[in-house]
Amino acid sequence: SSERSGSSAATPAPTEGSADPAQSDQDESDFAAISTSPTTSTSTSSSTASRWARFRVPDDVFSDPYDPVRHELYHQIKREPWFVSQDRERPITPGEASRIPGSIPGESVLLAFYDRVSDAQGKTVLRCTICMQTNPQTQLYPRPDRAKVHMRHHFELRPIPCNGKCDVPHCMQRFFTMGDLTAHVTGKTEPLATCQYCGKTMRAKNLKRHVGNFCHRAPPAVRRNRG
Repeated sequence: SSERSGSSAATPAPTEGSADPAQSDQDESDFAAISTSPTTSTSTSSSTASRWARFRVPDDVFSDPYDPVRHELYHQIKREPWFVSQDRERPITPGEASRIPGSIPGESVLLAFYDRVSDAQGKTVLRCTICMQTNPQTQLYPRPDRAKVHMRHHFELRPIPCNGKCDVPHCMQRFFTMGDLTAHVTGKTEPLATCQYCGKTMRAKNLKRHVGNFCHRAPPAVRRNRG
């Protein structure tokens, strides 16, 4: 939308489907923002709207601290043909990687929006630079594939089309991951659960991992060794 990417950005292709981030194949994270996805219907619950708000990218996201390279890349991506048509993301070019510390030429350009940092055990993990603007205790990603899916939510990039696989002719819904598409085709959506410590809603299968690894309000007795 023009609110997110500036008036000069092109309008992406329709991105219906997976309107609820809690049903998407991605890790839960802590966010704070003030908007909802344009794909969310008026009948969607306030909790769903709140989950979508966590992914909103403020216009000044790279202003404090100032990060002109990522700011430029963010708005450039919003105008590139692959993004406008909602295709899979392109790789980072050598020139872009040379300007963004820790970036690796050839990996997904979406990973350029992560800092590579060390966790409590000294392992290299990925930290979302967009989330860091609103929540300094944002989740760390040890796996690039999960980090990439998380960033797709920030960009509202759904590169996986249905194209009628659900037996509905000309179905135009698009999804963040193949897992989301599979759930759409089979008509199966996994039950949601709410964390008793922080109130976040997520897939029931992810609750134990969330409490053990990521919930900052969980008591030490139920946390795994985070250092």
